[in-house]
Amino acid sequence: MNLFQYRPRQHKTPVLFRCRHCERLTARICVFRFHQRNEAAHLPTKSTSQ
Repeated sequence: MNLFQYRPRQHKTPVLFRCRHCERLTARICVFRFHQRNEAAHLPTKSTSQ
C-alpha cells in the first residue's frame, strides 16, 4: 500500500502529512473530517475549537 502511488485529482491535491497522534500518513482532507468527528486534539498544531 503505497500512499505516494495514489494519483491526486486535478482539482484537488491531497497533501499527505504525518499526524503525531495517529502516527500514520493521511490525506489532509480525510484527517480533518475524521478528527473533527473524533477529537480536536488530533488536529494539527493549528487547532481551531468550534
